[in-house]
Amino acid sequence: MEPSMRYSYNVRSFFIEDDQDARTGDLRNGLRLWQGYFQSVRPAGNSMMINFDITTGVVFEGGPLIDLCLKHLHANDIKALVPRPNGMFHDRDRYGLQHFMYGLRIHTFGQYIPRVVRKFTDSGANKTIHKYTGKTVAQYHHEITGQPLRYPDVICVEVRQCHLRKS
Repeated sequence: MEPSMRYSYNVRSFFIEDDQDARTGDLRNGLRLWQGYFQSVRPAGNSMMINFDITTGVVFEGGPLIDLCLKHLHANDIKALVPRPNGMFHDRDRYGLQHFMYGLRIHTFGQYIPRVVRKFTDSGANKTIHKYTGKTVAQYHHEITGQPLRYPDVICVEVRQCHLRKS
């Protein structure tokens, strides 16, 4: 139980992030290969045995979501995330990003509870209407934070709040 509470985990495998430099590999597209440990308890005759082995898992690269999107699209220019006709973002790119990132847990600024990626909008923040206010996402952001968006033409990601399990 303790490794799954202290480290990144996937079912019975856990990955110690402190020492990943020597045990990772870049898979491109914003994915990394991490080496970790697998653990399970198995019956053996009249006793129980602990099975502890090395495992490998695929994880998303950390960092800003916009960087992950650009890596997945093999792009260096922010215009790759600006919808056409002014940018280079196609509907097929949006569907590809949605498929790639659906269910990904992300942290937003000032929020402790992670959010879960649901889908991407087909227009930029300056044209996407906020669901509850009737204003554009760019206007709403400026009103709430007092600062304009850095990239108002870039697509938005729709998220939902992640429900954390209680122990």
